[in-house]
Amino acid sequence: MLAKLSLPPALFAASALTMAGLALILPGPVWLSGPARALGLVIMLAGATLSITAARHVMRRGTPVRPRQTPSCLVADGPFRWTRNPMYLGLSVGLAGFAVLLGTVMPVLVVPVFVVLVERLNIRVEEAVLRERFPEAFAAYTQQTRRWL
Repeated sequence: MLAKLSLPPALFAASALTMAGLALILPGPVWLSGPARALGLVIMLAGATLSITAARHVMRRGTPVRPRQTPSCLVADGPFRWTRNPMYLGLSVGLAGFAVLLGTVMPVLVVPVFVVLVERLNIRVEEAVLRERFPEAFAAYTQQTRRWL
């Protein structure tokens, strides 16, 4: 089960469902109410835009988007100039936006859990592959570009 959840969209969906469940069953204190919660939609849209833009950029370069597939090149331009993981950052921002939309404290706690899981289950594995396939280029890239921001 954990191996299936390590696929980013599945992990994202499981996190979003957990957040929604917490908001219904164990919401905790309200930290945002009324119109301020609508800001969550803007944040979610920003996250989705970043993830989709980065995925399209990778596809245009002709290398696989899906985790655990062998990359044919190191993508270090476009949104990858600012972060080594724009797709994961976009998913994380999307979850943060969903937490704002829900407006209660408990769903917020899921966001850092998502970040830790995606880093351990996906990013570390992907970076090891990139380090092995493109040792010099990846070393230079990691010196210039942060993992998150």
